[in-house]
Amino acid sequence: MKLHAPLPDGTTIVLRPPTEADIPTIFDAALVSRNELAPWMPWCGDDFNIEVAEKWVKDTTASDAERAFTVWDESEQCFLGNCGLHEIDTNLRSAELGYWVRTDQVGRGIASAAAKAVAEYGFSQLELVRVEIIIAVGNDTSNRVAERVGASCEGVMRNGLMHRDQVRDARLYSLIPDDLDCR
Repeated sequence: MKLHAPLPDGTTIVLRPPTEADIPTIFDAALVSRNELAPWMPWCGDDFNIEVAEKWVKDTTASDAERAFTVWDESEQCFLGNCGLHEIDTNLRSAELGYWVRTDQVGRGIASAAAKAVAEYGFSQLELVRVEIIIAVGNDTSNRVAERVGASCEGVMRNGLMHRDQVRDARLYSLIPDDLDCR
């Protein structure tokens, strides 16, 4: 399955599930983006290695509680980042949305386009009624993405995240189908 989303510059991104062949590319992108990712992504610390990327690909492709997508330029020659739904709860019909973009591609609208496409997929294909975006307080870049997608900030969850054995406050954003005209 592939999703397509337009960028503000008129180009199109392609989102598709990760494959084992993507592991070196994902690893390299995360490695060169480590300084920007590490403060917010627990998996991208000093101990990040190719086995972490390999485990992520294997775990996400085997899980019913996740739908992960790698994000590529239209020709699929350049890896741009990841976006996906996790903590999918079929009883509550909800999930959590996460995203990251490689540092040298930030500022092009990639995260916003990918997040919107994945949320629309969740509403239309998984019949979700709520998608949450939980962002550590201070991660202003991710907050802007959530706001650009049209998510509503419901407030700050005190001690809402665990990051490398430290609790952190987090902003809770939500999307519902009406926010994206996914009825």
